[in-house]
Amino acid sequence: LDDAPPEVIPWAELAPLAEDALLRLSGRADIVCEDSGAARSWQSRLERWREMDQETRAADFLLHARNSLDTAAVERAAQSLARQTRTLRRMGVLLLAWCFGVISGAYRWLGDGPEVLWLAGGMVLMLWAQAATFWRVARGADSKVRHRFWKTLAITFLPQHAMRAPDEIGSPLRAHPLAARSLLAESEWLRLCREFWKEARHSAAP
Repeated sequence: LDDAPPEVIPWAELAPLAEDALLRLSGRADIVCEDSGAARSWQSRLERWREMDQETRAADFLLHARNSLDTAAVERAAQSLARQTRTLRRMGVLLLAWCFGVISGAYRWLGDGPEVLWLAGGMVLMLWAQAATFWRVARGADSKVRHRFWKTLAITFLPQHAMRAPDEIGSPLRAHPLAARSLLAESEWLRLCREFWKEARHSAAP
């Protein structure tokens, strides 16, 4: 979104083309999508709408909008992701505390003695456990993690990647503005809806 004036492109002139995350609508208008998958999805959708008559196009748009605003579907997707990544998130927190709390504290008080080596060995075991869990979760039906082997390899040897392993499961999923709906109480949700609706209808002139 920016302050540029809106531009209307006739359907006959619409020529959508996805180039990575950039969606070209015509020779004079581009849209930056969240990722290449979203750009390709919108290219396909716009090409389909372009071939429809106005009545069919309007009905299909309303169907798409209704599905996009289905808060129950968004909540189910968020709950599914939380279930998939529960073990990864817990191990990530444990690795963070172990690496920067336990090991660093032991080294501060005990020096580079055998106790610290034992603690470092324990962290290696946790890295391997995190890598095995990530490999299993990443090949699940609900996940579309790319480069799964290389990411698992990084998690096996690099603590910073192991701590962020849950993010790799969720990153291929499309971001949705209603994803936070389940975190809000019904009264707060309705208050925000009224506020945004009021601002959208009565926006201040520049």
